[in-house]
Amino acid sequence: MVPIDEVTGKHIFVEIPKSNVAMVQRDLFLKPNTPNETWVLKKPDSYIEPPQYIDEVPKATEARDPITCEDTSKPAVDTDDEDFVSAKRPDVTQNVSHEEFKVDTEVIQQKKNECTPPGLLCTCDTPTERRNPPKIFFCTRTHRQIAQIIRELNKTEFKKVRMSILSSREHSCINPKVEKEANKNDKCRELCEQKKCQYRTNVNALNSAKHLERAGITRAWDIEDLCRVGRRVTACPYFASVEMVRSAEIIFAPYNYILDPLIVSQRELSLSDNVVIFDEGHNIEDVCRSSAGFEATQFQLGDCIVNLEDVIKKDNECYVTNRQYVPEGYRSTQVQLRNLKEFYSKLLEWTLSFKGKLREDYFEHSHYSLLGPDCLRQLVGLGITSDYVEQISGWLGIVSYKDTDWLEMATLGAEKNFFPPTPKTSSLVLAEKFILTYRLFAATGNDSSFSACIKQSPLMVQDPQSHKTSRTLGITLVLTCLNPAVTFKSLSSKCHSIIVTSGTLSPMDTFQSELGTHFRVQHEGKHVVPRANFLALNLATSPSGKDFNAGMCKPGNTSPSGKDFNAGYKNAETFSFQDDVGEVVCRVCSVVPHGVLVFFPSYRLLDKVSDRWRTTGLWDKMERYKTVITEPKGSNRGAFNQVMEHFDENVDEGALLLAVCRGKISEGVDFADNSARAVLTIGLPFPNWKSTEVADKRKYNDRFTKQKGLLPGQEWYTVQAFRAVNQALGRCLRHIKDWGAILMIESRLASSDKYWGSISRWIREDMAVMGNCNDALDRLQYFCLEKAGTPELYSEGRGAALPALTSPDNASSTPLPDNASTPLPDNASSTPLPDNASSTPLPDNASST
Repeated sequence: MVPIDEVTGKHIFVEIPKSNVAMVQRDLFLKPNTPNETWVLKKPDSYIEPPQYIDEVPKATEARDPITCEDTSKPAVDTDDEDFVSAKRPDVTQNVSHEEFKVDTEVIQQKKNECTPPGLLCTCDTPTERRNPPKIFFCTRTHRQIAQIIRELNKTEFKKVRMSILSSREHSCINPKVEKEANKNDKCRELCEQKKCQYRTNVNALNSAKHLERAGITRAWDIEDLCRVGRRVTACPYFASVEMVRSAEIIFAPYNYILDPLIVSQRELSLSDNVVIFDEGHNIEDVCRSSAGFEATQFQLGDCIVNLEDVIKKDNECYVTNRQYVPEGYRSTQVQLRNLKEFYSKLLEWTLSFKGKLREDYFEHSHYSLLGPDCLRQLVGLGITSDYVEQISGWLGIVSYKDTDWLEMATLGAEKNFFPPTPKTSSLVLAEKFILTYRLFAATGNDSSFSACIKQSPLMVQDPQSHKTSRTLGITLVLTCLNPAVTFKSLSSKCHSIIVTSGTLSPMDTFQSELGTHFRVQHEGKHVVPRANFLALNLATSPSGKDFNAGMCKPGNTSPSGKDFNAGYKNAETFSFQDDVGEVVCRVCSVVPHGVLVFFPSYRLLDKVSDRWRTTGLWDKMERYKTVITEPKGSNRGAFNQVMEHFDENVDEGALLLAVCRGKISEGVDFADNSARAVLTIGLPFPNWKSTEVADKRKYNDRFTKQKGLLPGQEWYTVQAFRAVNQALGRCLRHIKDWGAILMIESRLASSDKYWGSISRWIREDMAVMGNCNDALDRLQYFCLEKAGTPELYSEGRGAALPALTSPDNASSTPLPDNASTPLPDNASSTPLPDNASSTPLPDNASST
């Protein structure tokens, strides 16, 4: 048995920059002396000892897997050992120094000698029975991020780990008949029930590690790998991945597969006594709130009613008109179908009853809000009580033939090629979602954690026959969960352990209070990238009009500062602000090689600014230096992938990507090395303050600030903005040898303690506030030339030293030292910078120069 450290605590909670993700999965094994109370931690030999708590951040992570912290710069060790703990790990107790981590070495040796066979999970507390090791659920935001994790996992000795990936049919169904359907779930269900899907029938050719190995997959695999093999052997990747969960040691999944009660119940996932790791954990609050809520438009409720009426009609024809074809003993589900139709009718009628009470917000948008207790009273008045909701659950089990007795009957009918009519999946899922939300809502003490909103707004409605969409005003019923702890506490009570990692968890105290869970082990780490490898500037003033040059800086350009770069809503709407931003972006494109990312607070502002730049000719100027690409709206995966491919193709010659905070590009996409040599953020991405959900959340926090330790509503609102902007800034600098520049265009940062303190620490401590925009861009130009190994190309007329870097007066960090970025040498060349310098690719070794 490998020596262990015993650490008291249930959950681990970490804030670390992305390139320093150091939490472990296979290196962190947990054995409770008292259930859910005591951790047993085994550390990799390369961990360093931080001042407090737990060894979570390795000294350098450029060659480390973000899950296992294995050193991937060394050859991976193949092993056929199927035990959960490898017996080949080194002794790691030598570095323990903190009081809480002190362990009696004699006790460790005694336990070590008692554990047999060597290398298995310690079972000293249950000597007669070996405990099954916990499964690890590794959760992140998108499948794209899962693919990144899989690539890193394949660099370690754990590349042959038994694994699975949970995904939707959208990602993993390969049946051509289903792929072309708008509603893949219904079509898949129909084919499977009728046993007409050869991929589902042949799933056994793909549902185990042995079968995968025969098909050529001998390492950790991604969804695309499974789909490729599935097409070759005619087996279903979707059902194969579901079946492999049973034998898997680690399961990868997007957040909602673990946090959404509906998906957990549908997948029948058991999280009890298992380990859950959340990467990019700053998203957990939002996911918990949304997964506990319910939303349905009047058109969705109406479609459910129409669908149930259609099924009732077909059921009647089946059992009355064509009785001779019905197997003996088969029972009709008409009673349950009518009951479900009555439920949807009640809900729709109640929703539409608020139409005359709506309060106008702005053009074509109006709403009416109810506090949780008031909403619950009205639902009870309609007859929708807890007992009634449980009846709905029973009806759903019957009409979907999941109820045991009815399932046996359906199986008997299928053997005789009899398939009774059933409702669409959407008609069943909407009711299931309401049931789960109502159970949480009606639970003791939870009614105040919800609110109801009936809102009217433009909706895109699809015609069921032509499948064409049209824009029309409609009413939506929204039951909003205001307290993420409602969902997260039930998860934390089941799991053996929970680990949360992200670069943007601060403030940690309020993160814990929002989730209603105490994380006993916490750590906020620094970035591993050396200070000399990045430049962080806050542009507080705009460039002066006549003296600003969108090309290279003219020698001796010391024009006075322009107006404050305040990107508030009103100022951002002005042409002067949009023109100034365009000038800065154009200048950045001229001096920064390869890829540049620009993040706007909203798609609305991105569209307005883009239109303005096209009108004034700034767009064409940018095109001289970079290929300009814009992030697509919506959830169309094809459009997004196409944009990213276009960007990657043009990075070497120069590409400018205009994106939005909280969009797909701002999280989960790896822009290492040349892909992002500079990242700019325009303003602060505050949530829409006119949103009723945001307004209700702010009021909720104000009401329970003292009782539940929540941030006041306005502070919570500010934190949401900075978590989004910090995530966007994190697209730059992805490993220890990477380099790049970070520019924040916003004058309000330096004038506010709260704003400045909300910037990620690794950026805040090295960020300089530039009172002169041209000075900032001069420094950026020299920084890029220095990284290219050609600082002598900097123009002679600027002098031997660059403008000083200073922190704001109210910042907690001290002013940056003069050597934070290397000053120009006295013998700097007077040779002017060539016109094509900005488009010349950097040498391969630029990152290590």
